[in-house]
Amino acid sequence: MAYTNTEQIFMDVLGGRSPSPSEQKQIDALLAILMRAGFVVDEPSNAAHVTMLAWGWARETGRNDVLAALHGNRQDMDTKITAIHQGIERQLGVIDMVRELKDRPQPSPSVDTDRIAAALIKAMPPPTASIKVDTSLLKDAVMESVSKLWLLIAGVGLVVFFWAGMEWAQHQLAPVIEQLHLQNQQLINKLANGHHAH
Repeated sequence: MAYTNTEQIFMDVLGGRSPSPSEQKQIDALLAILMRAGFVVDEPSNAAHVTMLAWGWARETGRNDVLAALHGNRQDMDTKITAIHQGIERQLGVIDMVRELKDRPQPSPSVDTDRIAAALIKAMPPPTASIKVDTSLLKDAVMESVSKLWLLIAGVGLVVFFWAGMEWAQHQLAPVIEQLHLQNQQLINKLANGHHAH
């Protein structure tokens, strides 16, 4: 037997079973009311609306039942919120007590430092360590640092003497270079004049 879209929706909501004759009368009455209002119940695009109607009918959730459930939930929420507020107030009370204790001046313990120092000195064994210096290691370290210093001074002196020698050589050779330059110029002039005369 083929069922309409609406019949299939009501059967699905009932858990896949066919409605009993009394349930079928209730379903027909609901659908008749919808059709008188101009609602096409077997139109596939209206399936969502029919499903909501069928679900509400199958659960027999009346308006008064919904209001009672909401009122009960509100009372539960009020009880829980009150408990939360009381917990916060208790915690704030503890925080205020801690602040009060922290703000109170605390007595400082008196400590006799002189007595403690005297007891520590008495309890400590006398010093027995002596410091020994290996003079041969010290002598080698000084000799090595002095020899490196002399090498550095000798290197700087060598550079200074080399630079001074170059300056002196340039000073001594300047007149000779000038004389050679004049001789070269005279030779060039003679050759240039002799070449033009031919």
